Amino acid sequence: IWDRDILLPAWLNGLHSIMSINAHFDHNRAQPAATDTGTSTLGEGLVTVGDVIASGPDTLTRGVIFSMGCHAGLSVSDVQISGGPVDPLVGPAADALERDWAQTFAEQGAVLAANTGYGYGDTEAVALSELLMTYFADNLDGSMSVGEALQYAKHRYASGALVYGAFDDKVLMQAVFYGLPMYAIGANPTTAPPVDPLPLGFDGVTGLTVASFDVELAIGSDLVETTTPRGSFFSVDGVTQVTPLRPIQPKVEIDATQPGDLIAHGAIITALQSFDQEPFDPVVSKATVDLAANEPEPGVIGSFPSALQAVNRYQTKVGLRDQLVLVPGQFRNTTETEGVQRLFTNLEGFVFYSPLAETDFKAPTITQVEGTGGAGGITFDVEVADTGSGIGRVYVLFKDPAAFEWVGLDLAPNGLGNWSGTAVGASGLKDYFVQAVDLAGNVAVSSNKAELFVTGNVPPPPPLVIVTGTETPGGWYVGSATVELDLPTGVTAVYDIDASGTFTAYTGPFTVSGDGPVDVVVQTSAGAFETITLFIDDAPPVVVSPLDGATFVKDEVVDYLFECIDASSGVVTCSGPSGPIDTSVAGTFSFSVTAIDEAANQTPVGDATITFTVLPDPPTVTGVSGNPGTVDEGTPVAFTASVADATTPEYQWQVLFNGGEVLTSTQPTLAFTALDDGGYEVRVRVRDAASGLISDAVSESFTADNVAPTIGLAGDATVDVGAPYTLTLGTVIDPGADNVGLIGVDWGDGTQDEYNGIGDVTHIYTTLGSRTITVDLIDDDGVWLAAATLDVEATEPPAITDLTVTPDLLSVADGFVDLEATFTGSVLTATIDWGDGTVEPATVAGTITGSHTYVTPEVHQVTLTLENSVGEIAVESYFVVVYDPLGASVKGNGEIELLSGTYFADPSITGDKPKPDDDPEAKFGINAKYKKDGDLNGDNKSKLKFKVLDLDIKSISYDWLVITGGLARYEGTLEFKDLDDQEFGFRITAIDGDVDDDDTYLVDEYGIQIWDLAGTIVFDTTHDGSLTRPLIKGKIKIKPPKDNPL
Repeated sequence: IWDRDILLPAWLNGLHSIMSINAHFDHNRAQPAATDTGTSTLGEGLVTVGDVIASGPDTLTRGVIFSMGCHAGLSVSDVQISGGPVDPLVGPAADALERDWAQTFAEQGAVLAANTGYGYGDTEAVALSELLMTYFADNLDGSMSVGEALQYAKHRYASGALVYGAFDDKVLMQAVFYGLPMYAIGANPTTAPPVDPLPLGFDGVTGLTVASFDVELAIGSDLVETTTPRGSFFSVDGVTQVTPLRPIQPKVEIDATQPGDLIAHGAIITALQSFDQEPFDPVVSKATVDLAANEPEPGVIGSFPSALQAVNRYQTKVGLRDQLVLVPGQFRNTTETEGVQRLFTNLEGFVFYSPLAETDFKAPTITQVEGTGGAGGITFDVEVADTGSGIGRVYVLFKDPAAFEWVGLDLAPNGLGNWSGTAVGASGLKDYFVQAVDLAGNVAVSSNKAELFVTGNVPPPPPLVIVTGTETPGGWYVGSATVELDLPTGVTAVYDIDASGTFTAYTGPFTVSGDGPVDVVVQTSAGAFETITLFIDDAPPVVVSPLDGATFVKDEVVDYLFECIDASSGVVTCSGPSGPIDTSVAGTFSFSVTAIDEAANQTPVGDATITFTVLPDPPTVTGVSGNPGTVDEGTPVAFTASVADATTPEYQWQVLFNGGEVLTSTQPTLAFTALDDGGYEVRVRVRDAASGLISDAVSESFTADNVAPTIGLAGDATVDVGAPYTLTLGTVIDPGADNVGLIGVDWGDGTQDEYNGIGDVTHIYTTLGSRTITVDLIDDDGVWLAAATLDVEATEPPAITDLTVTPDLLSVADGFVDLEATFTGSVLTATIDWGDGTVEPATVAGTITGSHTYVTPEVHQVTLTLENSVGEIAVESYFVVVYDPLGASVKGNGEIELLSGTYFADPSITGDKPKPDDDPEAKFGINAKYKKDGDLNGDNKSKLKFKVLDLDIKSISYDWLVITGGLARYEGTLEFKDLDDQEFGFRITAIDGDVDDDDTYLVDEYGIQIWDLAGTIVFDTTHDGSLTRPLIKGKIKIKPPKDNPL
């Protein structure tokens, strides 16, 4: 119990995230139980919203506040409370009277769960609003939001009620949440272990799916009594059924949820044990709202509860759940304040389930119940109806008032619309109640409002039904029974066997057979009605054994084990071997059991024989071969297992890579490829198909090393500078299963590119030179440098920019010349053809050089050929004149034919004004000779006479004379008369046809070419491509040098 001085410093200190503040509230005040002022005005000792406001603006920030107190959640209008508009500019303390608790907490940043009306509880047990807020607090474990915590607390509250009343409605309706419902507490909840579902089966009467329950409770340890000034009550683990104005009773809650689409509809109790405590002063629950009122204890009227069981369905965070509620207590008053408290120490029964699609949830209606004692026992007759799926079972539980054990009896349709049955041999007064189950599983209970029905005794009528037959001491008829009716004269009867629904006219004794209880319903024309149950046994016991069909390994320790079951009269003999079974020898073995029931039915030998098998020794893997120890990834491996003790071996291989399974096989030899680098484990077990036994596993381990990937490259060996070079990125080969995701290309000129796949890629080289293209690969294992290389040369077509041979005029005695050339482009080879049959490589070093010595006089055409690596060539020629000054000479005169175009200034002039039949001609004279001193000039004369042109040589000088066999060539300069002393260059070629022994030249020929000093040809007898022209007349005489044998 707290007062203002205790609460405020403990509460409004900003240290709490979850707060439960409980008292009697109005909209803005709280009244501590310790300081009841008895007045509704603001007085000393009350806690108000002003206290919260004064504590600061964020004292309760992010807090969760809840209360079971009256009106703590009452939200009121500021305008109605103040009587006028509220000034928003006035400080919070000034308008505290207008604020309610929910408003004040919201301004602080807190949320609130509380009652808008009266909060109810009980002073002796946790109930009503107290119980709801307890469930709410349980849900604040971080597993759900605050709004969900209140929602599911309400569901949980309703699911635990055996009896649901108006107070429960009010408790649930007035609990209200203020704030953001998705707000959550940041905790780490401990997940409750899953609840095993109740074991499922089938009800043999209704055919419905059921789950069985069996609750054993001991008085004192399980059923705990609590004594208070108001009386006493019992609880189970502190759990009670609290219903206002009714005695508090113990309660058990059982999760009855099943997986799948099964929904619980109801529950039936099939067996009970009870103990009565008398006299007993119970605590009668009262819905308490104000401790100060000192309300009197309500009186005990009637008995409670009328049913011991209920099934409720409710919503949770994880889905819908079914809950079985059992109340193992029942009070029946004998005075206004005392009575009999009955405690049930054993409750057994079934929960009935139907599929989700079943829509019938209405329980049957029991309208009349009657129990009548007679000579044959107590006959129960129940009138029951169901408007939905129909009645499936009617069950009575009864007991003698002094007994502890309740006896159950299934009733059967009597053909007259009711359900009836006789408890054979029962007599005296009995307490009983009736349960009815429809075919959807809904259950109705009729217990005379918990007072229970009491059977009545009447004078025993004359026996109507006379039963004869062989009867066992336990009341079972052997094989069959004969039924005879003792009918008064003139009275007829009909009977129905085993509730078939068809009545047969009685004509005399009839036989009833079957195995188990058989109901016989008899109705006479005089109105007599009787139902008897005959217990008939015509079937032997059933022998069952877990050993039947079982298999054991050799030397396994196992004992003989069997059981004889008889659902009728019961087993009187069940004998067979005992002790340990000999499992030292493999094979199939059997043993027999003698089973006899009370009706002397004996199980046939064939049905009483148990057969089992002792398996031979399991196979053994004696060795595994083929372990390579270490291999490169992508390498095929093969393992073979050696096996012993297996007639028909079946192999079970398993390959683990880095701990995970990658392959299984059932082949005798395991063959696979280690597709990736890492550790491999190979496991093998062998199963013998003949025995079904499996060997222990044997393991082998090996390691696959990583292998660098490779790539195929293709491309030309050369490429011109500036031209696109195409490189083909070919197939990537990675022996492992790695994925090559990136290809890096270093072009060898400082440029790098990256590509995501193979194919053609291009690059342009801007400078000459040899390059090595390097390709790197990036796969799952990393970067692989220089996975492939390719050489390429960037070239340029060669070009000769200058070519000179020094000297280019020399005597054969000197003979030595130097060649020098400049070039552009790339040059792989340079070759000089010196024009005298000598061809040799030149030296290439920035420039091209070469040297040569001539030994023969000749006009030599020196040819320089450059070639690059792709076969492109450049060719330039240079003429070198090598002469022999030792007495060589040429002389002669004559005439030659002139062709049109010889004279460039006038191509139409052809000769010396020829006669019509004459050929155009020109007269010439030549005389060139080296003197003894080697001088070529002097009195040497050459002449050229063209009458039409009137050209006459004024002077002539010679530069060189070269005679080779019958060929003479010489050059010089000349001047023509009447041409203003203008100099011209000339070259004369003459052939002496008599000198040439090899018949290269057959006739004398002459040719001349004249050019001006600018190099322009002005006269050329060779313009048509002929070096010389045959003489029309005349003679040329060539004299070789003196050392020339010619």
